[in-house]
Amino acid sequence: MLPQPKESFKAEKVDILIVDDRADGLLTIEAVLATEEYNLVKASSGREALTKLIDHDFALILLDVQMPDLDGFQTATLIKQQPKVKDVPIIFVTAISKEDKFVYLGYDVGAVDYLFKPFDPHILRSKVAIFVDLYRKNKKIKQQAQLLKINDEKEHERQVALKASQARSEFFANMSHDIRTPMNCIIGMADLLSQTKLTEEQSNYVLMLNKSSDNLLSLVNNILDLSKIESGHFKIENSQFDLLETIETVLDITSPRAHSKGLELILKVQPEVPRYVMGDSSRIKQILINLLGNAIKFTKTGEIVLSVANELQTENKTKVVFSVKDTGIGIPKDQVSKVFDHFTQLQSDISSKKEGSGLGLSICKRLSELMGATIEVESELDKGSTFLFRIPFERSPLSNTGASLPTLDLKGKNVLIIGDNAALCLILSEFFRSWGASVRSVLNEDQASKLIKSSKNSKGVFHIILADIRIPGIASGGLDILAKLKDDIKNLNSIVMMLPTNHRHGDLERIKALGITNYILKPIKPFELSQTIAKSLDLEMPIKTCLEVKGTSPQIELKPLRLLIADDSEENRFLIQSYFKDTPFRIEMAEDGRVAVEKFKNAQFDLVLMDLQMPVMDGYGALRVIRAWEQTSGKIKTPIIALTAYALKEEAEKCLAAGFNAHITKPIRKNKLIEVVLTNAA
Repeated sequence: MLPQPKESFKAEKVDILIVDDRADGLLTIEAVLATEEYNLVKASSGREALTKLIDHDFALILLDVQMPDLDGFQTATLIKQQPKVKDVPIIFVTAISKEDKFVYLGYDVGAVDYLFKPFDPHILRSKVAIFVDLYRKNKKIKQQAQLLKINDEKEHERQVALKASQARSEFFANMSHDIRTPMNCIIGMADLLSQTKLTEEQSNYVLMLNKSSDNLLSLVNNILDLSKIESGHFKIENSQFDLLETIETVLDITSPRAHSKGLELILKVQPEVPRYVMGDSSRIKQILINLLGNAIKFTKTGEIVLSVANELQTENKTKVVFSVKDTGIGIPKDQVSKVFDHFTQLQSDISSKKEGSGLGLSICKRLSELMGATIEVESELDKGSTFLFRIPFERSPLSNTGASLPTLDLKGKNVLIIGDNAALCLILSEFFRSWGASVRSVLNEDQASKLIKSSKNSKGVFHIILADIRIPGIASGGLDILAKLKDDIKNLNSIVMMLPTNHRHGDLERIKALGITNYILKPIKPFELSQTIAKSLDLEMPIKTCLEVKGTSPQIELKPLRLLIADDSEENRFLIQSYFKDTPFRIEMAEDGRVAVEKFKNAQFDLVLMDLQMPVMDGYGALRVIRAWEQTSGKIKTPIIALTAYALKEEAEKCLAAGFNAHITKPIRKNKLIEVVLTNAA
C-alpha cells in the first residue's frame, strides 16, 4: 500500500457574501468560486444581505445592482453606514449599462471594483483571491496587535503585582524591624531579671513574660517568612546536615511547653533513617517545631509522638516521613481542608480558646512545596490528629558512616520499665529489645512490687529498672514506688534510672535524696539513653559522631576588652551595658554613627558593636568612614559587628559584603552576644 501524502495546511475558511435577486446569478458565482477556502453565503435581496451581515464576518461582498426594493447602490450605502461592516470591500457584479455615471455612482457609494456580466471566471477568481488575501493579512495584523496589547497589559499587571509584592515585603520587613527593636529590650530585660533572686511568684511572672515574648517573636518570623515566600525572595538551602541532631534540637525547643501541660513528648526513629542528608536543616526544624507546637496547643491530655521513618531509599536519594501524632481535640471533617490556609484556625468551642495566629501550618505547607515535599493531615474529632510530612533528600557522602541510631550489647540483661504511658513504654521496650535485652513493663505500684519481689529468688533478676517520675494517681510517681521498694531493689543490686522532665522544679533533688544517681530527662533521645545505660553498666560508650568535629578549645579568658557600642536606642544601649555588667569589658557608648566615628578615631577599641539604622549617620556609613580612616592611618582593621532588627537573610549577606565581621539579629541573647564578642575579638 502506497503511503498517503500528508495533508497540506489549510487556511481558515473565509466568509464571502453573494447578493443577487436572480437564482441563476447566485448559482453562477457559486460555481466559479467553489473551493474549500471560501464559505459562500447567499442573499436574494438587499434587506436579506443586511440581515446576513449581523451574524458573519465577511471578507468580501459581491453585490448585484439591479434588485427590487433595495438596489445595489442603496444596499451599499446602508452597509457603509454600519461601523461594524463599513470596511468590508464591495465588488459590484452587474449587467447594468457600462456608462461612466453608473460606474462613478458605484465608487461613490463605497465599491472597490466593478465586474460586468457576463464576466470572465478567471478575472473573478483572481480579484476575489486578492481581496481574501488582503483580508487575511489584515486579520493577522489585527491579531498580532491584539496579542501585543494583551502582552503589554500582562506585563503591566506583572509590574504592578511585582511592585505591590515588593511594597508588601518592605512593609513586613519594616514592621518586623520596628517590632524587634522594642522586643530586644523586653526579652533582654526578662533574661536579666531571671538571673536575679526571685520569689516563686516572681519567677512565674518572668516565665510568662518569656513565653509571651517568644510567641510574639514566632508570629513576627512567620509573617516575615510568608511575605518572603509569596514575593519569591525565599531561598531554600541545600547543605549537608545531621538529621538526628536536628530532630533532637526540635525536641529540646518544644519539650518544655509539652511537659508544662503534663503531656508526654515521645520520639520514635526507625534504624533505616539515614543519619546525614543534604537539605535545609533550618527549614526542616521550622516545620517540625510548627507541627509539634500545633499538636501541643490542641492536646489537653495524653501524648504527642514524633515518628521518623524511611519510605523510599536508593543509592543517591531517600524519602523521609515525619509523623506528628497527638491525642488532642481532632479536626472536624468539613474543616480538614482549611487547616493549611493563612490566618485560619478551627472553629470550635475548644480551639477558640487557644492562642495562635493560624500561620504556622500555612508556613509548613509553603515551605514543604518549596522543598519538593508534601504535607497532609489525618484526623478524627475528639480522638486526635496526625500530620505527615514527606520530604525527599539527597543522600550525604557521610550517609554510610556512623549509625543513625546507637547500638549496645545488652544480651542476657533484664529490664523493667515502670510507667503509665503505653506509647513511651512500647518505644523504650523496642530500644532495649533491639540491644538484645529482655523487657517487662508495668503500669502501677502493685505490678512493680510483685515482679521485683518475685525476682529476688529467681533467675530473672532485673539488671536495669527505669521508672517514670510522672504517674497519675501517685504523688511523686515512680519515686514513690521506688521508695517503697528501696530495700528489695537494693538486694537485687539493680541499676535504677529515673525518667524526669526538665519542667517540674525539685524533681532532681528528690531523685538524689532517694540515693538514685542515674536519670534521663524526657523526651528520651536515643544516644542519651544508650550513653547513660553504657556508663551505668560500664560498657563501651556509644559515640555520637558529629558532622563536623569541632575542637573544644579551652575556655577563653574574659580579657578587659574595650568595646564601642553604637545604637540610637537608649534602651538597647542600657541592655547591652547590663549584659556586660559582670565582665571585665570597658564600654564606650555612641548614640549615632557620626559620634561613633569620632570616638573611634580618638581611642583604641578591641571591637565595635554597630547598629545599622541610626540617625545622622547609619551603620553602613560609619563602617565606610572607619575603614577608610584605618587604611589612610595604616591601622589594622578593628572587628566591627553589625546589630540590626532586620531579620532577612539578604541583610546578613549585605552586612558581610559591606565589610562587617559578623552580623547579629535582634532580639539579642546575652550568651550569644558574649560568644560573638569573644570569637571576633580573640
